[in-house]
Amino acid sequence: MQFRFNPVRSVFRFFRFIGTLVILILLFFLVSNKKIPNADIIFGVLLASQIPAIIIFIQYFINDYKSEFFFEKPNNSLRYIKGKKSYTYTIEQIKKIQIVATASRLKKEGIPLFIKDDFFYYKIYFDDEKSIIVTSLLLNGKLINAVNFNNINFEKHTKFFPFFVD
Repeated sequence: MQFRFNPVRSVFRFFRFIGTLVILILLFFLVSNKKIPNADIIFGVLLASQIPAIIIFIQYFINDYKSEFFFEKPNNSLRYIKGKKSYTYTIEQIKKIQIVATASRLKKEGIPLFIKDDFFYYKIYFDDEKSIIVTSLLLNGKLINAVNFNNINFEKHTKFFPFFVD
């Protein structure tokens, strides 16, 4: 598997988010003319709930800019390139892999109501105490199958907002 960060594809994901905001704003104006009580409060809360998604998108975009991720099963190797730095490891050198996502994405429970449900990231820890973060923008929204990483501690964590701290 090979993944290269594609800024254009990432921006299209962001346009989907912008489209959601535009629809919410248009609905607000349509409903506000009908004199529905508290419509401005309801739509204000809906709009404000999307702000973390903007922050997550920007954080992931900055992390993945000029990045590549390669998983070569025949060689049992993993390579991560970020800018001019390159990291190459074998699967045996991986200490653990954490995946952090919303519950609706990770456990496939509930309905993904918010754009933030599209975001997740992997934090891969290695024996030499280094770690890398691979986000859903770099992986094109695809989840890595844990079966590919036999005998590796694969931890799943749910967060309401999947921000990461380096």
